[in-house]
Amino acid sequence: MLETYKLIEAAPTLASLAVMEVILSLDRLIEVNEAASHLPEPNRNAAQNVGSLLADLCRLAGLVVAVPLIAQFVWAQILGALYLLYIMSTHFAAKRIHGVHHRTRSWSRTRCILEIGLFDLALSVGSIVAALTLTRDVEIIWLSVIVWMIVLRLLKAPLLALVRRFPILTANAPILSGGIGVLLLIQIVLAGRGLPTPSQEIKLLGLLAIVALSAAYDLLPGLQTLLGRPLAIVGKPLMRLLHDSLSLVFFPLHAVLRGLVPK
Repeated sequence: MLETYKLIEAAPTLASLAVMEVILSLDRLIEVNEAASHLPEPNRNAAQNVGSLLADLCRLAGLVVAVPLIAQFVWAQILGALYLLYIMSTHFAAKRIHGVHHRTRSWSRTRCILEIGLFDLALSVGSIVAALTLTRDVEIIWLSVIVWMIVLRLLKAPLLALVRRFPILTANAPILSGGIGVLLLIQIVLAGRGLPTPSQEIKLLGLLAIVALSAAYDLLPGLQTLLGRPLAIVGKPLMRLLHDSLSLVFFPLHAVLRGLVPK
């Protein structure tokens, strides 16, 4: 059990995990809701619940497998970091991870459940890797994951309403994923050279800075005018190049999972 003193000591870590889980979970909620929109209205909630339950079970199993694997092997950490960058690049390269939301206007219930489960699982894996970047304390990670799973189940409707009213809440998700991926790569390099890695306080400040800068860009037209064209000229081609390069790594797994979904 987590002692009170340990929770107090882990306050910066818990705050970092809270920032990450709030943004990534809200983004997941929106995407799952979008996938369910391919079903008739009466069937959507049931499909969301079953698909998300499948993803949650896989996520808990992933915690059991991924935590010791990533903590022990550098290659697994590098693969996890690249996966977070892949999530970011799919957004900015205008390609979805699941890539099928707009191909058909309606899906069968089975297809919709599997689509929701697979997509929810894809982003859940990113959340696990991100959590392991912020801390290697297994109890803290489990606490964070389980708490947010419960919160999403209990508060799904009000959270969806909140995000629809303030879409900026999920605009940070791809950038945050990529930022944590870069942080993990930096930690790997520093650890490999025997140098100290960033403290929990520095990680928290870094996450808050990413969120603040992303929000400022979305909210300030002047900043968009200043940076919009350079980002379009340089940033988007770089994201496409990054996405195409990382697809060589993740496409085989993606293709296998896609083959499980009936057309």
